[in-house]
Amino acid sequence: MPNRIKAATILILLILFVPGSSLQADELIVMNGLAETLSKVDLETGTVNNNFVTVGLIPNFVICRNGKAYVVNSGSDDLYIVDIESETVENIIDLGSGRNPWAMSFVDDTTLLVSNFISSTLAKINLNSNTVVGEWLLETRPQGLMTIGWRTYVTINGFNPSDLSYGPGKLAVWDNAGDSIIEYVPVGTNPQDLDIGPDGRLYVVCSGDYEGLPGMLYIVDTASLEGVDSFQTSTSQFPPTDVLITDDGTGFLAAGGWIDKGEVYTFDPINAVMIHGETNPLTTDLGVISVAIASDSTIFSLNFGADNITEMDSSGTILNTYYVGDGPQSADINFSGPEYICGDVNDDLTVNVSDAVSIINYVFIGGEAPDPLESADTNCDGGVNISDAVWLINYVFIDGNRPCDTNGDDISDC
Repeated sequence: MPNRIKAATILILLILFVPGSSLQADELIVMNGLAETLSKVDLETGTVNNNFVTVGLIPNFVICRNGKAYVVNSGSDDLYIVDIESETVENIIDLGSGRNPWAMSFVDDTTLLVSNFISSTLAKINLNSNTVVGEWLLETRPQGLMTIGWRTYVTINGFNPSDLSYGPGKLAVWDNAGDSIIEYVPVGTNPQDLDIGPDGRLYVVCSGDYEGLPGMLYIVDTASLEGVDSFQTSTSQFPPTDVLITDDGTGFLAAGGWIDKGEVYTFDPINAVMIHGETNPLTTDLGVISVAIASDSTIFSLNFGADNITEMDSSGTILNTYYVGDGPQSADINFSGPEYICGDVNDDLTVNVSDAVSIINYVFIGGEAPDPLESADTNCDGGVNISDAVWLINYVFIDGNRPCDTNGDDISDC
């Protein structure tokens, strides 16, 4: 055996094992919009603890991280921080009068970005001091947002309340480090939500104008920052408003259903085609206002009109139903353990050369997508490409910086 192969073999055997625990979905936290409360669903036993805490006026969105639930309240213009285990409100952060906070995304464990619909601003929250440390004006009416690496993507829906019209829909690309706009990417009318697909592209759900313009999905390439494709989701006055793509590559759309049955649509993100749409929707209980992740292949539909949530797969099979508070509107999993280890691309709880191979396979030959995609952004540049594999190889074989540690201080930077 050549000496260089022997040396590589020894180095592989000496790879550093990164401690961590398996991702476990213990419970689902449900925000009840009409009740203005949170409910807690034990996903192992099926037990529901309804209305365990009261939040602010007109809550709009909940997100969970490190044992806490964060709720933005559009009516009281504030952010509630709830300790899930003790079931108490730990802090209330005033976001300022007239802000109308809509949604949130974590940049890291201590930094949270909030979109403010009425004021058309993006607020930056420091969770160490529980204060707003920055606020910037965006174009008209920001809504959904998603952070990937050092970028946050924000939908701009352009709503004009004076005549109920919609301006050009856009996707704002925000630089988390520089606190500035990188670019506005044109998308369809009334963009509301977005998710990332197995191909690393963003899928933006655009609801049209509820009159003549149909619902659409726009596909945005995160490398070129250009819209690369689009396809129609509906023709009705009740178009989809919320999108989620599961790890098995199925796209789900919350499509309302306010008369008889709630409706969920599905689509194939890679081929940009609808699977279940207006003529053949997946049906559940009344008023599907949003969808939330349940597993690699299933979702929860939040049935606002029925005061329950249902877990379903891509064929429409209902696996579980949980009755929660009045008007379930938003939900998120409260995970035990880390959500992912940076660099652990194949989810085997170690960082080694096999993770670099996984990135190479994904980038060049259409191999399985990293799960989650953020675990492969080892150099924190906001994308997944060959440079992330090189970063891992340097880390494993020549003592380079740890994944996601861009400045060598042993602290994750994304």
